[in-house]
Amino acid sequence: MGDRAETDRLTIKDSDLKRAGIDKIYNISVVFRVYNHDDWDDVTTNEMIMNFN
Repeated sequence: MGDRAETDRLTIKDSDLKRAGIDKIYNISVVFRVYNHDDWDDVTTNEMIMNFN
């Protein structure tokens, strides 16, 4: 088996943010968990934090 990559997008509309009372985003934290295909044991967890000024 070779490496496998997945690509996906998360899109949030500005109108949805305004409706939720959010007018500024300071940071976003995203956690990715990668599991072993054979036994579903947790192989690795990566966290990405994006900061906005």
